[in-house]
Amino acid sequence: MRFLPLALLVLGAACATPDSAVPRRAASEELPRKAAREALFDQVVGRTEPAFLTVATIDGEAIYMTELFGAWMHVDSQGVRELLERLVSARLVQIEAERLGLALPPDLLASEYRIALDDMQAELQLSQPGMELDEWIASGLGLDPVPYRERLREDVRRRLLAERVVRSFIYSQPWAEARVIVVEKRSEAETALERLAAGEPFGPLAAELSLDLSGKYGGRVPPILRNESALSRLAFSLAAGAVGGPIFESGRWMVLGLDTHHQALLGLWDATGESIEASLTSQPIEDPEYWMWKAEMTLLHPVDFGPLLDLLERGAPGRQGACIESPAAPSSAP
Repeated sequence: MRFLPLALLVLGAACATPDSAVPRRAASEELPRKAAREALFDQVVGRTEPAFLTVATIDGEAIYMTELFGAWMHVDSQGVRELLERLVSARLVQIEAERLGLALPPDLLASEYRIALDDMQAELQLSQPGMELDEWIASGLGLDPVPYRERLREDVRRRLLAERVVRSFIYSQPWAEARVIVVEKRSEAETALERLAAGEPFGPLAAELSLDLSGKYGGRVPPILRNESALSRLAFSLAAGAVGGPIFESGRWMVLGLDTHHQALLGLWDATGESIEASLTSQPIEDPEYWMWKAEMTLLHPVDFGPLLDLLERGAPGRQGACIESPAAPSSAP
């Protein structure tokens, strides 16, 4: 997908901006993380109740949580890391939502939850016509439908919070609203500039010429933040309605049309919420906005996966890790 390199240019190489409105943690507030991990491990693993870490028993002999995680990491380490990243993201969203004093609009959670249930039911009917959702949860997944629905509701709540937290972060900095045309050759970019100068509208021309995925949307790209990338410098050098370029970035030539500049939207949710809600209605969150937010949040709130590694290193009491068949090696045969 050609949209990814351009998206990274839009966001810029640096995660933080000099005038970021998000407060940073003072160095003096940083905890000695290794010591904190050791203390946490002693509190949890050092408990006297073996059942606390037991996930199954065979003839009364325990299989421990460390064995489960060790086996899981052995056969699907990428899946474990992805799930852990999701948990980290959910916690970061909650931290920022609380900092902003973010409140979801009335009835929004209920309506979005209902949509999620309806979507699941509709998808189920494609493969299992006539089966009810709760029946599938119980028989197909082997789970209790009540807590499953509650977890789904919580997932919807976190998604709604994440959209608002991420957009609040993006809008807390000066940004440019713009469109781009991305082509292979400089001559093609110059031709695009000539056609724009002759009066052709930017959107249809981007749809015709641009190699980037954004061309399908008239060249519209996510908010361009102020940074040192050539694309950002061009966007912030233009007046509203102007066209600039061509510039060469990541092996492609670009023409940029600036719609407008926006000043930073500062303050907590009670001061910014109405504007953020309106922006989400007109332009939903895009992945590059989330990547930018996640990178900045992990600087503000250091993330340490060491506790899981410590847990795996310690292993089960008096026993080596479980013997689990390794994933099959890729075949060398054609």
